Amino acid sequence: MNAVYLFLVEASITVLPGALILVVWSKSLRRVLLDLCGTESRANFWLVYSNIMLLLTPLLFVFLFGASPKSQAIDFTLLKRALGCALFGSFFAMAIIGLQISKFIPRSAPPNLSEVTK
Repeated sequence: MNAVYLFLVEASITVLPGALILVVWSKSLRRVLLDLCGTESRANFWLVYSNIMLLLTPLLFVFLFGASPKSQAIDFTLLKRALGCALFGSFFAMAIIGLQISKFIPRSAPPNLSEVTK
């Protein structure tokens, strides 16, 4: 089978988890970014940046570690490696974004339970 076709199949498989994460995560991330950034234009910039990173990082992992150069056909190994790269890339991107956002979230002392029950 054509190597370009195999690579395109592998890249397509990689985009799906990232797109699903964007659908689920964008609304909540936008609210957090708006709270942290203070203005809508800043929050929109960082939301777009985060969305791009969530799509590009899994693709980068497929480019570096994908199975399409070694595979002759669409087989289980190709699909497994593509999905594995996609999930690991998505996890990596979300972890980096989460770590960066967590640096800016103010840390407050936990509420005193005796005050809450009054």
